[in-house]
Amino acid sequence: MVEQNFFSGEKIYKANIAVTYKCNQECLTCNIWKREAEEELSKEQLKKFFQRNSYNKWLSLTGGEPFLRQDLVEIVKSAEKELDSFYILNIPTNGQNQEKIVNDVKDILKLGIPNVIVSVSINGPKKLHDKISGRKESFENALNTFKELKEIEETSNKFKTFLEYTQSPNNIGKFEETFEKVKEHVSITEKDFAVTFFHTSKHYYGNDGKKEGKNNVEEIVEKQRKLPKTPVQLVNQVFLELAKDELEENSLPCEALKSSVFIDPLGNVYPCVIDNTKIGNIVEESYSLEEMLDKVDKDKVLEKCQGCWLPCESNQRIMSNFSRSGIEYIKKRTNLKN
Repeated sequence: MVEQNFFSGEKIYKANIAVTYKCNQECLTCNIWKREAEEELSKEQLKKFFQRNSYNKWLSLTGGEPFLRQDLVEIVKSAEKELDSFYILNIPTNGQNQEKIVNDVKDILKLGIPNVIVSVSINGPKKLHDKISGRKESFENALNTFKELKEIEETSNKFKTFLEYTQSPNNIGKFEETFEKVKEHVSITEKDFAVTFFHTSKHYYGNDGKKEGKNNVEEIVEKQRKLPKTPVQLVNQVFLELAKDELEENSLPCEALKSSVFIDPLGNVYPCVIDNTKIGNIVEESYSLEEMLDKVDKDKVLEKCQGCWLPCESNQRIMSNFSRSGIEYIKKRTNLKN
């Protein structure tokens, strides 16, 4: 935050990379699992990307289900070796492949990355979650994985795990019930949940024909409205407090192509997971983001931005414009007290 607000450079600091489209769930909100298999970026190609863009500090490895990559640990190893100031690694998972996920996390933590975050998807109480995920026993599998990850968290000050709840038209008004049902299986507090909101995307989720529906933000904000104690909690709190307004009309400037980019499993580069404008391909552009982005009129691309409020995109907006977002956060907290 300090670097972006006071010593801002022009280089991308976050790479959001989908390492695979393979998935072992068939979620109602996402059509990634319907994609036909294509040749993915190899670990060697990703290593070249890390070498050419060694200034990246934040790596988000997503999917599909990223832990279906058998070489996921090797990919992270090459990132740790090649990135000059590798500070944050975050990986979302559906939690279905418990043994592989837990073993991979243990191996990744041996690399000494300062901050490793793994979020496990839970989108409703058992029956609803299993329906949304398209898999029986998905709820139990996810919670069992989360339990093991929480045990690892207790032994490492470099690792955090969360349950990630995506509010969609399928589970509006179900956050409180979900929270209580999860508590029956594992000891949690509000801070163990991270929240995101359903969006559509043609090039990534492949769900552009679906309706986004209305978001009941207050239900979630009320449950999680606590004073933050850590920088991560602070960003999460700002994200939630601003969610209602930002979901309707964005006021914070977009940071796509300035702070972050999205790269699909084939190496295609997009501004973010929502914007369908293809910027280029890292293999075809000699793996250099700088060279690719120098050819692009960023402002013109972002003119078509329809807005979003996803943590994978919005956290950069909050951190890169922290004075503005912080003031809005304080206003909302003050109004609540009044």
